[in-house]
Amino acid sequence: MHIREPVVAGRFYPESPETLKQEIQTFLKEVKIPKVKGRVYGIIVPHAGYDFSGQTAAYAFKQIQGEKYDAVILLGPSHRVPLNGASVYPDGYWRTPLGDVEIDSNFATHLISKNKSIVGEISLHNSEHSLEVELPWLQVVLKKFKIVPISIGNQSFGFSQMLADAIVEVVQELSLQRVLIVASSDFYHGDSYEECKHSLSNSCFLISQYDYKNFIKLFMKKKMLVVEGVFLQVCLL
Repeated sequence: MHIREPVVAGRFYPESPETLKQEIQTFLKEVKIPKVKGRVYGIIVPHAGYDFSGQTAAYAFKQIQGEKYDAVILLGPSHRVPLNGASVYPDGYWRTPLGDVEIDSNFATHLISKNKSIVGEISLHNSEHSLEVELPWLQVVLKKFKIVPISIGNQSFGFSQMLADAIVEVVQELSLQRVLIVASSDFYHGDSYEECKHSLSNSCFLISQYDYKNFIKLFMKKKMLVVEGVFLQVCLL
């Protein structure tokens, strides 16, 4: 049985279980907007350190607090390992200071079988932070759940379409009724406030319209938002 140990605890978020849980709960309490009506099938959340992004992330995670899901699919970019495709963590558990989270190995196995560009390579996840930082949030806001961690390296439009289709096919094959898509992204990495506002404004508009084609067309040049492209296509399908 594989157990992935946390690699950014104590850096991106507190290493102490008590401090970590308290910090997340404090962020959640600061969210004043009402919970959205209906079911939430997907959220887009940042993967920077909690000191920088925690309050922003809380607005999304607050919307799923107390919900139940058949599977939670984590989509995140591969920062440290070159990857011409996507890697699904195939089985076992991911550990955080708050405990272990089980991998949905059945979903993972089905997904890996869909395309040779979708691999089940554990080593590709060992040093990546983009998915790990979302787990403590999920452990606080959700009850029992399983995860499907997917690290994405291929930035092409065709690959995003293929991966989205594959995810939807597996959901249908396994007859899953409630699946949550968690897209882990920082959206903007530059140092221009005006450029950041412009980028986010365009992003939010296209996301609200589920316009994944123009979203990917507009932002693929920056090679940084393929995760959201997959997210939009899965939600639309």
